[in-house]
Amino acid sequence: QPLVITRLSTSCGCTKAIMAEADKIIPAGENRDMIVTFDPAVHKDDTDLGELSRIIYIETNDPKNQRAQVEITANVIKK
Repeated sequence: QPLVITRLSTSCGCTKAIMAEADKIIPAGENRDMIVTFDPAVHKDDTDLGELSRIIYIETNDPKNQRAQVEITANVIKK
């Protein structure tokens, strides 16, 4: 069965995860790209400085793994 990505979300508004609608249906044995962006300036303060981690939540039609998480980390330095 193809894997269907039913929902993408993130742990913070500073992080976005995007996939083309056509790429959200993944045939068995194949893979697709997801674009993840992080903008530490989105909060307009210093809350996104230092060592950070953000989570991308991926919901699917897989009955055994309906929800997966991917963690990204960064060390944000103010210039």
